[in-house]
Amino acid sequence: MATLRLRNRLDPFLHQEQAVAKSPFIAFPPTTSRRTFCLSTDLRPKMLLHALGVTTVAATVALAHAHGHGDHRHRDINPIFADRDAERVVARAPGDTTSGTTTTTTIAAAPTTPTTTPVTTTPAAPTAPTTPTTSTTPVVTPSTTVPPVVGVPTITPAANAMPLNQIVPNGATPATSKLPATQAGAKPSGLPSAPALPDISKWSALNYPKADVVPATDTAEVIEWIQAVRDSGIIIPEIKPHPINGENDCQIAENMPRVGNLTECWWTCGHCVRKTDVVDCKAKQTWGSSFDDGPTDYTNELLQYLEAEKMKSTFFVVGSRVAYRPEHLQSQYYLGHTIGVHTWSHTALTSQSSEQIIAELGWTKKVIKDAIGVTPLYMRPPYGDIDDRVRAIVKAMNMTPVMWTVAGTDEQPIAFDTFDYNVPDGQKTPQESVSQFEEMLQAASVYPRGFIVLEHDLWWQQVKLAVGYFLPGAKNAGYSITSINQCMSQNLADMYVETSSTKGTTLPAGSGGGNDIIGTGQTAPKNSPLGGSDGSNIDPNVEAGGYAREGGGAVHMDIGTRSLVAGVVLSGLLTFIPALL
Repeated sequence: MATLRLRNRLDPFLHQEQAVAKSPFIAFPPTTSRRTFCLSTDLRPKMLLHALGVTTVAATVALAHAHGHGDHRHRDINPIFADRDAERVVARAPGDTTSGTTTTTTIAAAPTTPTTTPVTTTPAAPTAPTTPTTSTTPVVTPSTTVPPVVGVPTITPAANAMPLNQIVPNGATPATSKLPATQAGAKPSGLPSAPALPDISKWSALNYPKADVVPATDTAEVIEWIQAVRDSGIIIPEIKPHPINGENDCQIAENMPRVGNLTECWWTCGHCVRKTDVVDCKAKQTWGSSFDDGPTDYTNELLQYLEAEKMKSTFFVVGSRVAYRPEHLQSQYYLGHTIGVHTWSHTALTSQSSEQIIAELGWTKKVIKDAIGVTPLYMRPPYGDIDDRVRAIVKAMNMTPVMWTVAGTDEQPIAFDTFDYNVPDGQKTPQESVSQFEEMLQAASVYPRGFIVLEHDLWWQQVKLAVGYFLPGAKNAGYSITSINQCMSQNLADMYVETSSTKGTTLPAGSGGGNDIIGTGQTAPKNSPLGGSDGSNIDPNVEAGGYAREGGGAVHMDIGTRSLVAGVVLSGLLTFIPALL
């Protein structure tokens, strides 16, 4: 793998160790993708190039669906990274090359209601176009999906739905809704045995790793988690990390033998599932609702809709976003929604070393428990990117993986995926996303069981589609919308270690077909080596593949690179010394 590292997102607010979120948005030129390749040593030089409008083929890449299915590299730039004293950070418009001076403004709050409390509103978004724009990034339609018909939706949207022609890419951010009130010491809905909500009045995000960056593996916490996995008795199979570049991942030469390989069972290329994966629901006409990538201020409107409609959902949250929005997570949990792990930095897990996977999951579990007092037993891999090495680590860390439903045939699969992640940056229009949703409902009508749908609450466009079209459209079509554990006939209490009747010793059951994970039925001795290890117990700043780890301290070269450099230096000396004699 090259020394250029794919970033799944760049945080537009450069979080510093000394101060939280004081910097402006990085303004991406309008002709470039939000996806970038960055030198693994430091992100800021590459961010600066984008802020100055400099683009190169090596620095930017438009990302497509691999094999036309759920291996999406969706726009996942964290839109909310304001500090907790309600400072408003004004974003530069796309293409703006002015200096990066941070300015503040006051955003008018929505009218207060007796049942809610004020919440920090989001920073202003990039300047909105007055009319819907066409993205210069090619719109990629999955080859395995019937091209959507653009037009008037046939589903019945909500009466107050935002018109589709107003859900524009990079548009002005609508005023956010109030966050439902919570109080330290309160008990969450439906969990009388749960511990009281923690007091977060003195919460500091600086107590956690940097946002949107794979955590270092040499900290005391991660070392302890690694040892726990080694002592778990779960065999971590020797499966090498997959090279992932976000574009045609299934056609990479090293990955091609893995496609359809039932030994590794890589979901990304082939949708291979195991018995332990949750992939659909038990009862037909049941929609297992889930939202990924939050929490953000846009989650507030979604919570209000779900509460008004008496619906429950499952939120797979990004740990580093919880670190900056713990009050949002408390509201989600307090209202009776199910909380699951979605990693710390939203990275493709099969591309990471086993130590990095443990760090991603461990920090997310910790920040969730710090915020709401319980530890989730559900997790979802970003992009659905999972194989048997990741599954084994997930199991050793006491969680069940949750995917989303894929129907149809091997030749023409239909993912129950709204593709809403492609709307905020214009890779898909809202009409196309709604058409994809309608096609999904057609597939659901002949699917023998209930289904799990993938949606997101990272950007306002995604939430407007959810509350205006997807959720009311499914309800009006006669579907029962529930959380995933409800559609699996699993008690909410059994979704958390602390409230589970077995205290987490029995994991929530899966619904996938196929075989068990590699090594099931066998027990690994304590202190067993990790398959897919990066050798970080020897040098914690070197990861598999020969590139320096971000967040691990000083830049270290792998052994092969060191040997090459030493050889070049020695050769030069042998040439130079005789000239001096």
